[in-house]
Amino acid sequence: MKSRLSHWLTPFLLVGSYIAVAILITYPLINNLDTHLVGRTTDALLHYWNNWWIQKAITTGQNPFFTPYLSYPYGVSLVTHNFAWFNILPWLLLEPFIDGIVAYNLVILLSLVLCGLSLYWLVMDLLGDRFAAFIAGLIYMAWPYRLSQLDHPNLIATYFMPIFFLFLGRTLRNGRWRDVLFTGIALALVGYTRWQILIPAFFMGIVYLVALSPQWWQHKRHTIPKLAVAALVGFMLLLPPVTMLGREQLKSDVTADIFYAGDEQIMNTDWLAYITPPRRHPQFKSIVNHFYDEQFYPDRSKGRRYPAYIGFSVIVLIGIGLIKNWRKTWVWLLMAIVLMMLASGMTWRVNGQMYAGIPTLYKLLAPITRLMREPERFIMFLALPVSVLAAYGWQVVLSHVNKRIWSGLLTVGLGLFILFEYTVYPVPMQDVSFDQTIFKEIGAKEGDFAILNVPPRFRFSKDEMFAQTIHERPILQGHVSREPDNLYQFMQENEWFDDLPTLNDPGFLMAQLQLAGIEYVIAANECAAEDLPYCLWEVFMPAEAVYTDEHYTVYATRPETAVAHQITPALGIVADETMLLCTPYNQQLSATITWEASTTIPTDYSLRLHASSSSQDYLSDLIPLHEAWPTSQWPAGTLTKQAYTLALPPEPIIDLVTVELFDSEFGKALTNIELTPPHCDIVANNTRRVGGTFGNSLRLLEYNIDYDQENIQLTLFWLAEERPIENLKIFVHVINAETDNIAAQIDTVPQNWTFPTVLWQAGEIVEDIVTVPIADLPTGEYKVTLGVYNADTGTRLPINNTKYPLEIIDINRLLLPQRVILE
Repeated sequence: MKSRLSHWLTPFLLVGSYIAVAILITYPLINNLDTHLVGRTTDALLHYWNNWWIQKAITTGQNPFFTPYLSYPYGVSLVTHNFAWFNILPWLLLEPFIDGIVAYNLVILLSLVLCGLSLYWLVMDLLGDRFAAFIAGLIYMAWPYRLSQLDHPNLIATYFMPIFFLFLGRTLRNGRWRDVLFTGIALALVGYTRWQILIPAFFMGIVYLVALSPQWWQHKRHTIPKLAVAALVGFMLLLPPVTMLGREQLKSDVTADIFYAGDEQIMNTDWLAYITPPRRHPQFKSIVNHFYDEQFYPDRSKGRRYPAYIGFSVIVLIGIGLIKNWRKTWVWLLMAIVLMMLASGMTWRVNGQMYAGIPTLYKLLAPITRLMREPERFIMFLALPVSVLAAYGWQVVLSHVNKRIWSGLLTVGLGLFILFEYTVYPVPMQDVSFDQTIFKEIGAKEGDFAILNVPPRFRFSKDEMFAQTIHERPILQGHVSREPDNLYQFMQENEWFDDLPTLNDPGFLMAQLQLAGIEYVIAANECAAEDLPYCLWEVFMPAEAVYTDEHYTVYATRPETAVAHQITPALGIVADETMLLCTPYNQQLSATITWEASTTIPTDYSLRLHASSSSQDYLSDLIPLHEAWPTSQWPAGTLTKQAYTLALPPEPIIDLVTVELFDSEFGKALTNIELTPPHCDIVANNTRRVGGTFGNSLRLLEYNIDYDQENIQLTLFWLAEERPIENLKIFVHVINAETDNIAAQIDTVPQNWTFPTVLWQAGEIVEDIVTVPIADLPTGEYKVTLGVYNADTGTRLPINNTKYPLEIIDINRLLLPQRVILE
């Protein structure tokens, strides 16, 4: 009776133990199931999108291998896309009953549990020892590299691999047709998990068959046909996706390169990483981070310095197993060695040093191995032979323990110690608990329309794809695992996309988007430096945002507006603003006008600014309403915000500003619109004139320098002699007057990174304050130089036409005559 009860309780105890382990090794995921997606990178967001899209395709009767929701308006093939089918299927079953985020995380935990159970099953078939099998399953599911890849659900879900070797071993030993059939099915399931996994399965299978050939070769007349049948079963089951992939590759216009090298040159495994605990280990990270960051992988970004750690306790178990059971374990050792050699990639790496002269197995077997994209991924499959070898070792240890209860307690203790060695805490997660109100509101709008996300991240648009699971509207970009050639066809076909991000007229963009059926622009509020122009579009946006929060600002491409001045039946002014910048030497009048075309305009309009004082009138030249976009080309619904400038002498007080609108074809004035006369924004009169031009576009009119013992503050007044088409940066060098060495420096985008030069208008004067910290400099005398360079190429702009005598250094640095004295 007791034996029967134990027989029934053991499976529940085993599953419960592995569930507890899965919760422990992913902590604190269990506390964040509904607010975070487990995983280090935004690939977790991509895989959540995969789940949503398959559900959408099934419920709407669409082809799951082609989506119209990405690469609008053409859509894109997903034949080469990376679907985690065995994560998607359970998610589809759970999502109708629980939150989709919770379901996603639970499926990840389920994958880890199934990994442990599958390896347990394999070892039970080999050894028949539950305690050894439990330890093997624990090693397999808690494998450090697996825990570093939780954002790749179909890479961590390798539970069909042990099942494949279980039935392959049975086929070789027993030759039953049932085992032959299951071997082929298991092989196919490995491929459906992720087709790349077939590559290590192939190499591991070859090693297994060759190593065990002395045992089955004497029955080769029976065994070889059965192996062929197993391979045929697997091939036939994999034939549908293979056929689809083949057809896709024959489409010359949409070919995705499945053999591209990826990052194989840097994603090779350092041999010392196998004995180095993970970077995120709570006890050892302060020690091991140095090795990962500065010695093993200095050529990788920090997030891609993955662990290959085997564990010292596991290595000891492997050694015991090899010594005591060499005849049964050497095949698994050989398999482990082959996988480690494949993980070495194109070049051996030892303690960060590359040894290009050593031939590598990975390079020998290319291009087949190149299908893996990253050699380091072979480490995932190293977990299988390592776990089996450790099981043999633990069985040897327990053979010296007389009482079963002590075997159980020792197994628990060993399991806890292995978990301590493998621990990663806290497990990385993606926070998805942001306010989703606007996405839900957009999704609830009537009609068919698309969305443009800016900055328009192309391959890295996974945040936008996750947002799409909420608003369910097509977007222009998207991420496909192996990109077809036509993924960005719409952007490539439209010349105005080439101007991004230098386009400083979002109104023009909005008009083009309207015509293309795109009704909303969603702008990310947090931008990298190279994306600043997108974040600053609000300065030039012709209408207020329809929504904004800490993460996103949303603009309608056809916003609701009220016309303040109706000039013609087709053209009106929505808003206007004037500004006057005054210096001791000149004044600059700036008028910013928001125009709206309710219908198409049959002619081209231009305008002239008219400023009046009590004694004199000042007129600008005729200026097109839009510098590059004639009004006759404006589509109905156009809304555009444009700035116009007029240079004035310093003396007059302006009390009237008007805009005269002209028909360019007939040259006659249509109307005058009176604008609010501006007040002077007075600039301090201690500025110094310069008159030097940097390149062809930026003239430094004046500057002022002030300093204390903490900072040097430069106030610069720039004139855009023509519209800058390059993204330019200002640099300031503080130079030791004795040694001529640079003591302090700063590189910045004008106005503290908020007003890139690509947004400047021709004729515009820009005030820019640059602050250089000098608190750490020793006492002494310092010189100050400044210059301008192209942020994209690093090329400094030459200086010419210096009106007032200032020294120029190296053609591209202006030396200011004032010295900074620190005492």
